[in-house]
Amino acid sequence: MAVVIMLLGASSADADIERISCHRGSADKCWSIEGYRAWIEIYGSTYPYTRYNVCAKAITAAGNYRTGSGCFVNSTYYGACLNGTSPLSRAYVYWAGTGSATWIDGEFRTPAHSGCAS
Repeated sequence: MAVVIMLLGASSADADIERISCHRGSADKCWSIEGYRAWIEIYGSTYPYTRYNVCAKAITAAGNYRTGSGCFVNSTYYGACLNGTSPLSRAYVYWAGTGSATWIDGEFRTPAHSGCAS
């Protein structure tokens, strides 16, 4: 299976926002290219495709999740504000429904470009 990762909006002006798009099967994670950062806001979406149970999560180097369940059941979208920016975390998105592979988009933001309180 070919893996396609597209990094969107990666200009220096958008250094605090990362946008990714991956073609993935169910439960196959699409990871942040940026690695561990001070993410505070994360989103995942399969729109306009109808793949449900979209998840967006952030995990620390120690393996602790900063997003709770990180999923919306029966939804093509998930968004969350994290509780602060520490410890640094790596973000990823996936969908956990049924069906063939589809595109999933992720967007991760630091406090400099977020509406979430840090």
